[in-house]
Amino acid sequence: MFLVVVSLMAATAVAQVATADGEHALMCGDSLVLPTPAWEAPLRLSSSASGSAWLDIEERGQDVEVEGQASERVEVPIPPRWGRFLLHVSPGQSVVVRRRQPNHAAGELRVAFDCTDTDHPQRDWLLRANESLQRVRKAMPPGNDLSPLLAEWETLERSAPDGAARALALHATAQALLLNGRSVDAIRAFAAAENAWVSAGDAERALAARVGRIETLYSAGRYVEVANAYGKRTATGSPSYFEIRLRNAQCVALRALEKYLQARDCYRETLPLLEAMDEQHERVLTMQNAASAERALGHDAAAADMLRKALPLAIGPSAPTARGRIHLQLAALAAGNARLAESLRETNAALAEFSGDLQAENTARWQANTLIQLAQAYTELGTLDEAYLAVADAFAHLSARDARERVALALEVLADIDRRDHREGDAARWLGEAQRLYTALGLAEKARRAHVAAVNLRMDAGDAEAIAEVERLSEETTQPSVDLDLLVADAALRNGDVRSAARRLDAIGHRPLAISQRLQLAQWRSRLARQQGDAARAERILRDARDEMTAIADATGSAALRYLLLSTQRPLRAAAFAPLFDADADIAAAQAWEWLAVYSGAPLASSEDTSRRAQAFDRALTAELLPSLATAPTSASRALVDALAAKPREGVAAVATLPIAPLAEVRRELPAGTALMAWLDAGDRSALLWVTRERAWLAPAASPREVRDAIAALRRALRNADTPIVAVDAASSRVSAALWAADAPAAPPARLIVIGEDTLNSVPWSLLHWPGHAEPLIETTASGVASLVTTAQVKQDTTRVRALVASQAGDVLPELRLAQTEPGLIRTAGGLDASVSTAAATRSEVLDAFDDADAIVHIAAHGIASKGRLGYSGLWLAGSDGGNPDFLSWLDVIEHRIRAPLIVLNACQLGEDSGAIANGSSSFAQALVLAGANQIVAAQWPVSDSATGLWVPAFYAALAADPGRDGWDALRAAQLRLRQSRAFRHPYYWVSLAGFSRMAVGAER
Repeated sequence: MFLVVVSLMAATAVAQVATADGEHALMCGDSLVLPTPAWEAPLRLSSSASGSAWLDIEERGQDVEVEGQASERVEVPIPPRWGRFLLHVSPGQSVVVRRRQPNHAAGELRVAFDCTDTDHPQRDWLLRANESLQRVRKAMPPGNDLSPLLAEWETLERSAPDGAARALALHATAQALLLNGRSVDAIRAFAAAENAWVSAGDAERALAARVGRIETLYSAGRYVEVANAYGKRTATGSPSYFEIRLRNAQCVALRALEKYLQARDCYRETLPLLEAMDEQHERVLTMQNAASAERALGHDAAAADMLRKALPLAIGPSAPTARGRIHLQLAALAAGNARLAESLRETNAALAEFSGDLQAENTARWQANTLIQLAQAYTELGTLDEAYLAVADAFAHLSARDARERVALALEVLADIDRRDHREGDAARWLGEAQRLYTALGLAEKARRAHVAAVNLRMDAGDAEAIAEVERLSEETTQPSVDLDLLVADAALRNGDVRSAARRLDAIGHRPLAISQRLQLAQWRSRLARQQGDAARAERILRDARDEMTAIADATGSAALRYLLLSTQRPLRAAAFAPLFDADADIAAAQAWEWLAVYSGAPLASSEDTSRRAQAFDRALTAELLPSLATAPTSASRALVDALAAKPREGVAAVATLPIAPLAEVRRELPAGTALMAWLDAGDRSALLWVTRERAWLAPAASPREVRDAIAALRRALRNADTPIVAVDAASSRVSAALWAADAPAAPPARLIVIGEDTLNSVPWSLLHWPGHAEPLIETTASGVASLVTTAQVKQDTTRVRALVASQAGDVLPELRLAQTEPGLIRTAGGLDASVSTAAATRSEVLDAFDDADAIVHIAAHGIASKGRLGYSGLWLAGSDGGNPDFLSWLDVIEHRIRAPLIVLNACQLGEDSGAIANGSSSFAQALVLAGANQIVAAQWPVSDSATGLWVPAFYAALAADPGRDGWDALRAAQLRLRQSRAFRHPYYWVSLAGFSRMAVGAER
């Protein structure tokens, strides 16, 4: 408890609201016992003495704050609810006493008014102790030596005038030790204080010291001692507040020891007592702890109901922290039931509460807890860099000294991130450390959970001994665990023991499952069905899981979150692809086609709320990337969560999921000379699905790791124009060989449509070599990446161009010298003088142009893409008032309907998938496609401003000459023009330009 005496002005303002019934004029020698004032009506005490006097106010059962005038004051906030205030007041001065917590629980004040000048040993001692008392209130900065303060209290203890003063000195020492992380010493000091209070004949303060000792034992992870400390009550009648605190400590310890039924019964005993006493704050905390026990028992609905009932009860000074904890628990419940959008909303609400409660003692720790929850959500979404940053931020708020359980959880989350990012060695190290911490805390179930994850890593690495260890873990475990059941089922399937696998998978039953657990359960059930010889059932299980994940994605209020959730289906596709590699060719191709990623139309038109959230993220990101433009503290990470956490619009139906057209129908509609290619990643094997008008088939490719490594090596070679062309050509040949290992079409097609996935989106296709051909693909083929959608394509027969320029002539971003010339280059390229309009590329102009179904949109501006960062791909636009630049991210763009048939982005990196290969992010270009644009031309890495004078006219001349206005053919002409030039023939310059499009494959196109 921290009590603060505020200024005279504040005290006077408070005194004015005191009612007449709450006023007492004190006379010399007065000794009063008054009820603790109600929360709504503070008590005013005024001096009627002719001279100065000492006002002594002692708490008895409730915390109060004392505000007012005094020439000297002493505040004794120890122990809680039994503290003391000494104020030296002058004639006519007054103080105001108010209840600290918004409850109506019973409590008293002992008020004494002493006008004499006689010596008062205890008062004199408190005056000497006052400075030390203030230093006990908060922890010292890290690295500060606590010894001087402890020495002060040791001296004060020796000079104590009576037993009560000595007990107070010991209690203050315990509090100082606790706040500075010396738990073991604090436990001993609290025990000494309890004995001293007993000797002084003060039973209530002795009980408060015992509560301090027991709760410190809990903080130190000594849960068994806490659980055994309460014992049986011997007193008759209702228990006191501190007795309930002791019982609650036992409840919490039982929960920590995973004795959830006992913990639930314990809470059911204390909650009615707190409600009867009207201990509102303590009741809210207990409801939160009780909800945790219910969740551990699998009663998620009961836990959520209890938390929602607790939320409106959290009022008063500590309300922000209490509400933040409730939102955090609701976030975990939602995530554990695959309601990730709801989880993000609750996490966002928790962050808002903790960020606004900067005075709370545990704000940093609870912010860390929320960041861990956020990291888990990002990990489920596959946005691993965002997850890593969130968990790193959490570590910055945590101390292994006083939050070891949370440190262990953060390590588990970090291990999951590293596992998914193929850093298995790091993941194993974090899990080992987490297991060690849990074991030291006596948390056997959590230690076993970390061990299960570590064994899973070993089993995936082919460690034969890991399977035997799984069997041992299964025999030792008494508590149900979804992760362990999945691991045991995996081991059984590897051993061919279908009966044991079926029993374990059935045991999972209807337990709450997070997204990753649902995906894994579907994969294992499908494997089981195949091992049982039921291929049709195996396929049906995967389809049902895919439909479930699609429904979860379609129900979100954020188009960006929907895209990320749809991307989580990759493991299901891998499981569906694996058996096709050895199946009948015709059947395999048709089934593979049905498992490609298909987006169900354009997202719903954004509401004002989702647009506002996305634009707020853009502003926050602007301040982060260009700090000189920041006008106020802002957080891009917070704004990102807010943008993703948008609620669905009321009264608007979810995105309709339409069926994909059969492969045979798609083949019939493919133009002659066009080849469709998709990469099938089955985890340890991969293949290509080829589709032409004549036939469809699967062709083997290199392993997924080999394909990714070859692509990464090629992109490294293309990182700058100084790499020898022979080295670039060798890296290109390696990618070509990895993908087109066998059975590619005999001749390069006139048009190659690559079905986009994270890995293939980053391939510079025009540079690859077709099998048996020495020249790069640019010589024969127009190529690009297509996203499959179920809605019709936009008509593309216009020659009208809207040219938007943001040359950034100011000091913040480098000037694009040739940007202003691009509209003129477009006009002269193909006789388009009357068809080109020019405007500054402001946010409003750009979004308006994107919505123009009868215009080609050309944008000349700066672009960025920060690899792996969610939402960091976007355009730097001209400021709406001609001032500082605005940022437009893909998170913002994807919330709008795009109707422009062709968009040309002459800006750096907007075709680069910022999460290429590793993360579930998106490029700005792909976001435009998913939002409705038919074709996009964009650069995959920084482009040369000087090259504009060559490729822009070549592009628009080819486009004007083509009756079909095909952007990919025009792009090929632009690339060839650069390649044929002296200055820009290096692949660095022309390969960067890439084409993106949408391909309608819905059954009802």
